[in-house]
Amino acid sequence: MISQLEIKWHGRTFPVDLKEEEYDTCTVGELKEICHRFTGLPVENMKLLAYGAVMKDDELPLSRYGVRPSTKLRLMGSSKPHVDITTNTKSSLIGEQEAMKKLQRIQDKLDNTFVPEINEYEQHIKSYKLTKDGDSQEKLIQKGLYFAEMLMQLLFEFDGVQCSFDQARHQRKEGVKMAQELLDKVDRLKNSIIAHSI
Repeated sequence: MISQLEIKWHGRTFPVDLKEEEYDTCTVGELKEICHRFTGLPVENMKLLAYGAVMKDDELPLSRYGVRPSTKLRLMGSSKPHVDITTNTKSSLIGEQEAMKKLQRIQDKLDNTFVPEINEYEQHIKSYKLTKDGDSQEKLIQKGLYFAEMLMQLLFEFDGVQCSFDQARHQRKEGVKMAQELLDKVDRLKNSIIAHSI
């Protein structure tokens, strides 16, 4: 029996048809090859996320990551080749400082704009559940879709910062984790509106 996986990338969704038994045999690397055909992204620059976690081992079958029919996966990646920064100490220091500045700008957007707005969005949903206003429902769903798209863009921005240093890598990892948690929260909130209207 054929079933579909959904791969979300850059606001678009790509269906991937797999037979049920293929979830135990199709590897993460093979799925990346399929994604390459849809997106043109180099396989080595791709990250596939299942349930908010990166599927790191390209040799493992999808089932080892809990992927089953109807699972929704997120694809992250860049078409730019990864460039190693030279080992020259002075240029390395400048490179790290630049990476840290870029990461801080992205983190500031997350902290100063999205965290307060998503908290406010959560309060609006609580109010909606008391009133069940049909116009509000559609607006809240659209707002959730907007937040999801903007957070995906921030995840791509984090992913686009080349980090060859431990401190910058750690800062990027923390930023990605926070953005992913907010994205998961928005998805839960949006889905709660839909479920509440049924």
